[in-house]
Amino acid sequence: MKSTYLTPKEIHILGVQRTGQHAVIAWTIGHFNQVCFKNGFISRKTEGNHRGLTPPWFYFDTVNRPNFKREENRDRLIRTNQDAIILGTEFMNAFPKFCIDLDHEDRMKKKMVEEMRLDAFSKNRYYLGVLRSPWNHLASVLSWKPRYFLKRKDRFIRAWLMMAREYIGKTNDLPNPSMVVNFDLWFESKKYRKKISKFIGAPFSDKGLNVVMPMGRGRVIGSSFDRMAFNGKGNQMKVTERWREHLDNPTKFRDFLAKNEELVETARQIFGPFPKELNI
Repeated sequence: MKSTYLTPKEIHILGVQRTGQHAVIAWTIGHFNQVCFKNGFISRKTEGNHRGLTPPWFYFDTVNRPNFKREENRDRLIRTNQDAIILGTEFMNAFPKFCIDLDHEDRMKKKMVEEMRLDAFSKNRYYLGVLRSPWNHLASVLSWKPRYFLKRKDRFIRAWLMMAREYIGKTNDLPNPSMVVNFDLWFESKKYRKKISKFIGAPFSDKGLNVVMPMGRGRVIGSSFDRMAFNGKGNQMKVTERWREHLDNPTKFRDFLAKNEELVETARQIFGPFPKELNI
């Protein structure tokens, strides 16, 4: 008998606040026609803001709504017959390892598929972490007024290193199969984006590259710098030059980044030299 699934692909996209994961989410949505998306999926209550697999769910019909305007449905429940289900997790704090409780997650999914009389939640599951250069990531954190958690040096350094160690293979805390996306390279290189598409087993598409996700609080949504001004032309955003916004106080900005030797060495290993204006 043929197995039945809620969705053929379940894709988790995880990142520390303001690391660019919503841009990667929008791009990933563009690979599919019918997409079910949940923002703020966190698998352990100790992280806070625990929503799990409960509503609301958002739906995107990328064929009939090429601007990726999400469907405002009344029930806001999870639906069957979606090409992919995308679950976004944003870490507001940093722990020794990622707050992912797979047992709890699997219990929730099992309950859901039993209620819907299916065999399993998904046929294939993938995890994408997102890592941004620390000079651009920090600039975005400091420019996003509603977010204060990471503006403390120790929290930012701990959070950034948590994902960076995973990228270089120093740790292996993300569930498998997983891939950590170099956000700066993802933005600049079509060849690199094709590599990510291959990892999630989807035909390559850049349909979602220029979409800015309307995520945030109240009226403060979208980019830390441009809000929603570049929706539809996201490739024109200067996301790899955000650090320039803080050159009016380069000493303070530089000291924040240069405080931790491991951060400096790991950033150079992954992203190359720091911008020369920062003198790091």
